[in-house]
Amino acid sequence: MSYVLLPDQLRETADRVKAFLQKEQGLRKVQIEAAIDDSINWRPTLSGATSDHHIVCVEVTSGGYTNAFDHAVIQCTTAGLPVRFYIAYSDDEMTGEHFRKTFDNARMRGVGIIEVKGKTCTIVHRAVELSLASVRRVDRPRLKQKYRQAFSDAEETFLGGDPPKGCLRVFEELETLSRKFVQKGNAEGWWNPAFKQKQIDGPWATLMMEVVKQMDSSLSKIKKDCPKFDASLITTIHGLTKQRNESGHKPKTRAALIKRDRELRTRFEHAVDVFMDFQDATSSLRL
Repeated sequence: MSYVLLPDQLRETADRVKAFLQKEQGLRKVQIEAAIDDSINWRPTLSGATSDHHIVCVEVTSGGYTNAFDHAVIQCTTAGLPVRFYIAYSDDEMTGEHFRKTFDNARMRGVGIIEVKGKTCTIVHRAVELSLASVRRVDRPRLKQKYRQAFSDAEETFLGGDPPKGCLRVFEELETLSRKFVQKGNAEGWWNPAFKQKQIDGPWATLMMEVVKQMDSSLSKIKKDCPKFDASLITTIHGLTKQRNESGHKPKTRAALIKRDRELRTRFEHAVDVFMDFQDATSSLRL
């Protein structure tokens, strides 16, 4: 298939981007100005599939990122499609203030940027998978200072193409905080019997189940030190321990990828909320 919609002066740039994506990024079944899905009214300059079932779309342009692309972004996001959308341009077509506006507009929407300089293509900014781009961002000011970097890293990892690892990093922070909580309870005499160190260091799910069992007898003691504490927090955390390793397997189909990403987006947001609630409820302990 040849170009129909793309202006003649941009076709050489498009061919170089196509070759780059095939050779350097392993893109398969590259199509020209073809629909990517029956539900999407959009025919990008180039589109193709990755080995892990993502869809890469590229618009070759001399005008940078324009509002005309917003409709495509919204459609892909709403449909939950695992699309990585790039705009590509020749380096002599976009400089100075024009480039800055294009970079800012694209980055804000999760759109990547490919620069073509002679025969060389460079990914200036990587695209965010649009099915994940709508994830609610972490409310960093609400976090204690010591946690902000870890959650920034988790969010960046989640949006940067590895959502299972991004979720895992949040779970790890919650696990660490909950283990400190149990350890503090030993020192404050909340538990009867007190937890042995090997229990505190043992499997997280087992530990939190034992804490759940002690809540009825320990809650009044805990609330003396943490007035905002609610026993349901522990039950919720125990529930999250079961999710921690459920999403590590690579999806075998695009449908499975879409389903996994939808679940991970919900899990990421929920785990962040639980961490913040737990942090707030135990803030007096200075864990």
